[in-house]
Amino acid sequence: MISLKKRLRPASLLNWNMRFTKVLVFLIFLAVCLLKLDPDFGWHLASGQYILQNGIPKLDIYTYTATDFPWIHHEWLADTIQAILYIIGGYNLIAVFYACLWTAAVGLFTQWRQPSLVIFLGVLAIVPLSGVRAIAWTALCLGLLYALLNYVPRKFIWLLPLLFLFWANLHGSFILGIGYVLFFVIVKRSWQIVPPLIIATAATFINPYGINIYDEIFRTATDTAIHSRIAEWRSFVLPPSLLLFTGIWAAGFYLNNWQKIQTYIRFDVLLFIMSLGAMRHTALFVLFALPETLRSIAAIRFKKPAANTKDTHAIHRLLIVACLACIMIIGYVFYGYTKSFNRFEPSIDPLLSSIKQSPCDGQIFNDYNVGGYLIWKLPEYKVYIDGRMPSWEHGGKNYMNDWLRVSDDKNFRITEFKKYAIGCVITADSSFVNDLLSEGWSISDKAAGYALLRQKEAPK
Repeated sequence: MISLKKRLRPASLLNWNMRFTKVLVFLIFLAVCLLKLDPDFGWHLASGQYILQNGIPKLDIYTYTATDFPWIHHEWLADTIQAILYIIGGYNLIAVFYACLWTAAVGLFTQWRQPSLVIFLGVLAIVPLSGVRAIAWTALCLGLLYALLNYVPRKFIWLLPLLFLFWANLHGSFILGIGYVLFFVIVKRSWQIVPPLIIATAATFINPYGINIYDEIFRTATDTAIHSRIAEWRSFVLPPSLLLFTGIWAAGFYLNNWQKIQTYIRFDVLLFIMSLGAMRHTALFVLFALPETLRSIAAIRFKKPAANTKDTHAIHRLLIVACLACIMIIGYVFYGYTKSFNRFEPSIDPLLSSIKQSPCDGQIFNDYNVGGYLIWKLPEYKVYIDGRMPSWEHGGKNYMNDWLRVSDDKNFRITEFKKYAIGCVITADSSFVNDLLSEGWSISDKAAGYALLRQKEAPK
């Protein structure tokens, strides 16, 4: 009779050669970095180039609506590095570099342990939120932090302040790292980590904005409106690629001491809850879930055979998990391949060429998603709004609310267009286009769903 141990042992197909796994993971991330352009890439690159030439700006430099806004650029160092890479090797070098960041993050969390299939599925789950994005730095720094706390000799814990010093200048999500260390200290009762944590927290104040860097972080984190306006901040909307990996991760709970409440007190569980609140946390959840999932599978593989009754119960549980996995796969196939997520193509290039050939008589009013691209490709014009501004407020003005109001409120639109002397509009909103046409505007050009509208004379 085949023992339960043999029944539960994964097939050798799951355990690929680890060198092949590393190369495969890198190539997947490289393909995403090369083929998917993040809407915010443009302003990140432009800001890095500006910093190299002029230093860190104190006020916003890219919009005509927020010229007096005190811009807290918490990603200034990441943008500067990106600009240097662009000078050396263009976008392709940046893509290779960011693919290395994502691959290194996966390696730090998993230590490249078997089975490779779990790592592969985890990478697929990360893909929709990966690419050339500043959050890649947080993924890497979290990986380094995870290594310092979990498997690097404890004497290296005093590297925490150095890690957070760089992290606080690379990406604002360093606050999540502080949260993880606090969680680790409380759950593991590792009180010896408290002194380096205090110094590390103080090190985050060593940035161009000092303690004010926390203003930008908490403004974004506490903005409830952002969850309905920005795709990656939406609640209870998870990338389809996450379904299968989440099913395997959840199965680990079910098959390994799921009755014990303490098994639920884990940081990956907290991140999963955060992912339900905002989709942007998905990639970080998967990174933390990967080592836990690998441990769960290892526990299943090497669990000793139980008594016959327990064997039957375990097999029943395994069948339930298999059914759940099948449901996940079906959902992934029918939903994952019919929906796209966060895609942005530089499809408005013909519109920009039209503007260069026949300049706008006034400012450009633009859609939120193309603001960053305009900053990069049309630097001679400032923009109305871009990806930095969903939570910006200053002097009683909420920039995102005003942008939305322009298309919904005719009287406000007329006032706003006169105030800023707007002579061109780039939008993909068909109803907004129809409103403008009825008000005397004309379509100058179209490209991939976007329209460029002009009026003969900019409002005085």
